[in-house]
Amino acid sequence: MAAPQETTPESNPDHTSRDTIRVLLVEDSVDDAELLERRLRKSGLQVATARVDTLEAFDRAMADSWDLVITDWYLRDFTGLDVISRIRQQEDDLPVIMVSGQAGEEAAVEAMRAGAGDYVLKDRLTRLVPAVERELAEARNRREAREARTALRHSESRFDLFMTHLPGPASIKDQSGRYVFVNQHLEHLLGTPADNILGRTVRDLWPPALAARLAQDDERVRATNAAMEMVEEFELDGQHISFLTVKFPLPQASGPPMVASIALDVTLRRQAEERVRRTTEQLEVEREALNNKNIALREVMERLEAERDKVKQDLVRNVEQAVLPLIMRLRQSSDESTHRNFDLLIADLKDVTSPFLSTLQNRFSKLSPRESEVCRLIRRGMTTKEIADTLTLSPLTVQKHREIIRRKLGLTNNHVNLNTFLRSIDR
Repeated sequence: MAAPQETTPESNPDHTSRDTIRVLLVEDSVDDAELLERRLRKSGLQVATARVDTLEAFDRAMADSWDLVITDWYLRDFTGLDVISRIRQQEDDLPVIMVSGQAGEEAAVEAMRAGAGDYVLKDRLTRLVPAVERELAEARNRREAREARTALRHSESRFDLFMTHLPGPASIKDQSGRYVFVNQHLEHLLGTPADNILGRTVRDLWPPALAARLAQDDERVRATNAAMEMVEEFELDGQHISFLTVKFPLPQASGPPMVASIALDVTLRRQAEERVRRTTEQLEVEREALNNKNIALREVMERLEAERDKVKQDLVRNVEQAVLPLIMRLRQSSDESTHRNFDLLIADLKDVTSPFLSTLQNRFSKLSPRESEVCRLIRRGMTTKEIADTLTLSPLTVQKHREIIRRKLGLTNNHVNLNTFLRSIDR
């Protein structure tokens, strides 16, 4: 037979359920193969079988996936030992049961040594189903154990990679405070390999004061059975190092929990925070000093303002009580032709003592001295010609000044009277 003969379409992996047992029968007797299959089905097992009777067909069949191989001892041109040998070269966990009607006890022993799980005589097939169930269970247990070992190796590998690349020291201590694990960062920090650290306590490795503090933190974690975060300060080789450390209980299958510790070097961050704190304090001192200076400056400005007001009051009083009466007397004794000049002088003196000029310059600092002078005369109600005569200018020049003044004062609306606007400034 050149290829495996499947006695049921359910043996196809794409058409079998998860509970179907796929059995490869290595048997050159069709009747015996059918007898084995009926025995398996009669027991309630859901099976999908295929039969092969040559080594070539067996090799091709092994490219597929099987749950169990049942092989005869004597076959055409080969034996069951050849089958077992080929299986063990490919599938160490695939269960094999030898079923024979002729081989004796010695053959059974030899088959078991070669790797068969059991040996069943064809005239005692009542042992077949228990043997199949036992071998399938043991194979399943071996597979689960192998998967568990693989998962454990992967877990340990991930743990080692994580701890190796963790950017800081990490450790685990047992209930006695002895190190049972340290990563490379802690080895570097202590300046000694792990072999010199494991099995020792913090009091064996750190300075007394620091060791006491570390041991106290470990004890707090054990007592509270809760994770704790702290900043640990170290003085090593004349350098101050700060670590942000998280310590947490690590449960065991039995006994008190161990204490795990993961730390990050935060020295630079702490130094930066200290610089910020000192800078903030210095800024606060400077701010207070500046505030005091501002208070002193306001006091000086208030005194200057008071003195300015007093000077202004004195000026107004002197102009009103001494200068204006004198000018009025001079006007009365002068001829009619000079009265207008005296009137302008009196008006200017009154402007000096009024807020008009200062208000005009403060609000409209872009006005030139000549434009300010024209503004005063316009405010007096003088016409363009009168202003031109007074300032010895041409009427065209005065008109030009009026246009510039309106633009600088923002009087784009021609309906706004310039004289009225200027009179409203100091009100």
